[in-house]
Amino acid sequence: MYLMDEKIIKSAFTQLENNANSDLILPIRKKLWLELGEIRKHNGKASITEGLCKRVKLAGLCVEKVLYLWENTLPNNNSIQNLLDYVDKYLDGRISFAELEKYKNMCSSEFEEIAYIAEFEKISLIGLATVYVADIALYDELLFENSDDDDNDDDLDSFTWDTSYLISLVYSDNENEDESIKKKYDFWSWYLKCILI
Repeated sequence: MYLMDEKIIKSAFTQLENNANSDLILPIRKKLWLELGEIRKHNGKASITEGLCKRVKLAGLCVEKVLYLWENTLPNNNSIQNLLDYVDKYLDGRISFAELEKYKNMCSSEFEEIAYIAEFEKISLIGLATVYVADIALYDELLFENSDDDDNDDDLDSFTWDTSYLISLVYSDNENEDESIKKKYDFWSWYLKCILI
């Protein structure tokens, strides 16, 4: 059982309070992800550890927080819920690595197609964030390998953004900048509380 380092949690809350844009920056998020438990891999695949399951759960909660937007826009499309169900089945040992990977790739293609339709551009981010949830289950947090310690989200290609950052963009999307910043703060405060549960 991993216990969260109080200094890292306090540092995260302090960083959020002092960030003018109300972003919880990537270097802090990486420290928090590590606090959830160890990362173990074998032949490129993540071992299903307590830490991995916690990281998957946290990312899944982010998707669920905005799932209503997807359901309101595409009420007859269950791809996101189905992919989350596949992730659960994989972690429970009911489907194989190959089965989850195949389904994830199929969903990824669907979500990328949706992204090219102007009216669905925003909600397509929810789909891509869900694909990242599956990636965590399969490979653990890819940003430990695909980014430097001091990289921020804006330094990265948008296709490498993690679930939490993508969902923060969806959740805080607002034409009013002050309202957007307030929504970002609300999201990241909620995120930090979820880590402590």
